Amino acid sequence: MVPRRVPPVLGATLLFGFVLAVLFGPVLAGRATFVQGDALSVSLPLQQVLAAALSRGELPLWSDQIYAGHPVFAEGQGGFAHPLNWLLFGLLPTLYAHGLLHVLCAWIAAIGTFGLCRELGLGGLASTFAGLALAFSQDWLGLTGNSAIALASACVPLALWAVERWWRRPDVIRALTLALAITAVVLAGYPQALHAAALMAVVTLLVRTDRAWWRAPGRHLATGLLAVLVALGLSAIQLLPSFELIRESVRAEGVELVTSVDPLLSLRGLFFTIGRRAALEPGLGSLLVLTLALLGLSRARVVVAWALGSLFLLQLSLADAAPLYRLLHHRLPGLDLFRITHLYETVALIGISVLAAYGVERVSHRAVLEKRQLLGAGLLAGLLAAACFALHHAEVRVVGYVFPGVALVAVGLLRARGLARWVPLALVSLLLLEILVMRMPLHRFVDAEIVRAPPPTVRFLVERHPGPRDFKIANVPHFFSYIGFSSASTPGLSRLAGLFLSSLDGGSNLLWGIPSLNANLALPLRRRIAVSDLVVADVQGKSARAPGSRFLDLTGVRYVVAHNQHRKHSYSEFLDEVFYDDDYRFFILENSFSHDRLQLFAPTDVRWVADVAAAVAELSRLGGSLVLEGTPAAQPGSKQASETSAQIVVSASQAERHVVVVEAREPAWLVVADAPYPGWRANLDGESVPIYPANVLGKAVAIPAGTHRVEFVFEPASFAWGRAISAVTALGVLLALGAACLAARRRGAR
Repeated sequence: MVPRRVPPVLGATLLFGFVLAVLFGPVLAGRATFVQGDALSVSLPLQQVLAAALSRGELPLWSDQIYAGHPVFAEGQGGFAHPLNWLLFGLLPTLYAHGLLHVLCAWIAAIGTFGLCRELGLGGLASTFAGLALAFSQDWLGLTGNSAIALASACVPLALWAVERWWRRPDVIRALTLALAITAVVLAGYPQALHAAALMAVVTLLVRTDRAWWRAPGRHLATGLLAVLVALGLSAIQLLPSFELIRESVRAEGVELVTSVDPLLSLRGLFFTIGRRAALEPGLGSLLVLTLALLGLSRARVVVAWALGSLFLLQLSLADAAPLYRLLHHRLPGLDLFRITHLYETVALIGISVLAAYGVERVSHRAVLEKRQLLGAGLLAGLLAAACFALHHAEVRVVGYVFPGVALVAVGLLRARGLARWVPLALVSLLLLEILVMRMPLHRFVDAEIVRAPPPTVRFLVERHPGPRDFKIANVPHFFSYIGFSSASTPGLSRLAGLFLSSLDGGSNLLWGIPSLNANLALPLRRRIAVSDLVVADVQGKSARAPGSRFLDLTGVRYVVAHNQHRKHSYSEFLDEVFYDDDYRFFILENSFSHDRLQLFAPTDVRWVADVAAAVAELSRLGGSLVLEGTPAAQPGSKQASETSAQIVVSASQAERHVVVVEAREPAWLVVADAPYPGWRANLDGESVPIYPANVLGKAVAIPAGTHRVEFVFEPASFAWGRAISAVTALGVLLALGAACLAARRRGAR
């Protein structure tokens, strides 16, 4: 038992840290890292971008190395505005910070769950049990595959803790604390976590409202509205750019579910820890925790609230397999904005862990069980046994049945000997043993050197282009990698990691600073997706255009990376194989007709079209080399020049700023092969000039004859306004908290 002189929160925090150190020791030592799931395609590449920008004292707003140009800050998945990410990736090596972030996320989740249970009036050991049950569940340990999901989920228990504190005493200070917790979830970069947390909070609070509350709801409503407004203000730095990107992205019209859910697998994941396999079923993975959660059920309003909240989210996590989801899909605000539903179960496990804490308290109560209670316990045992029989599978680890059996014996013996006060400690110890025996062996790590060392394809490109890389690569066809569906227990993770890194697909190119036409983010621009067929046609030699005027050439794609399994596809005769890797079997084709990033075109090369769809159609047939969208613009000088006699001198070329000097004898169009987007502006000799979308994924300005200085700068108003709103809101919060501390000190002095 924890000594009385040690505060329960300190004892629990140290225990959580100890278990994490044992479980993730190789990661904390810097020898290993996480590579499964989206780690190599999304999380680590974006963290590399953030670390590089922070080293320059700025935030990354635009990347010219994915999607042929993308507003990477607005994407949100990098969590570029989250203070914890600033701290880790601003001070530590990126790969180590990546691993440490996931360890800290588990720690934060455990501490947040502990605090939530304590706020609900539960004991220290019962709350510790809940923290262990959640953070070391099969589901939450699997969050190491995506940093944005892990960080957003880790902040949810803190937010629910803040909700409970505010609900019990709805004053301004607690409302501001709630606003900070909500902001932490938003800035983590995965909005579905906030949606799930909001649904859980709404259900649990609505169930607990009574007539007395409805007679005087004013204080709750006023301070609750304050919390929401402050959270919106603090999050504006991320929200405004993200809303702007959503309008320009493929999700502007909504999304459809991309995966179906098997209810049987979900139920099995709640009951059992599955053995080593390619992917783990989500869920608690603990029959012990689930049994205690069921034992914790009672008619108490707060228990009913958390039970209904958990059940509601579990229903939503089943997607189309659940009638409730089908009923609410287009009726419940926000539900139809997400492609997957698994995160609802992730948040539901918080409620189940809270119920398990109630179960720990209940079985440790000194009162003698009544016949009705014994009958209920017997019925529960029978139902669990029947469920286990129905859900058992060859991959279920049989040792999982031992722990609830040992718990039953231990609780019975301790209660029989009048030692019921020792029951919580016994259950916490048993859960610790279960974690070490059942979850720890399933967690494989990959040697960090596999990620640090450039793969053969990268070494070839870097050696060929040691200086600035004024080219792009494309992956056609996309290389399908099982690593995206892998878990920490997947066999052969090291080989899968090396294979995926060699592909340079899905955003992994960011790790080496190699520009690409591809990525694996949630909000690609509509115009980038619109040209997918053009890219495939050019690579496979099916383009109607001559080399030099194909979309592939105009966008600056010089290399195509493909796997040996794709040789069955035809490739253009104008692509030359320049590299082959015998180990991972990737080959690289070179397009010698590709243009540089900065290009000049004569006015006679221009074809004007109305929109993106018309531009794609124009580029798919014979025509001019420059397709501009919009109303034809008047250009100074002769419009009859059939060729450009000009020179480009580059003064600066960075992701968010290009400065060039153009010496042109005739009027021309200057094109940057980088996607157009709101926030880009151009200056010609210090005067603002319009930018026109060019060849779908480029931007162009008209250049008169003569020598001119042209500057392209990315300065999105959405980010400027968001930053200003967040700064003013943060200042207001600091002043309010400072005033509250001063007032408390004065009251203490009296």
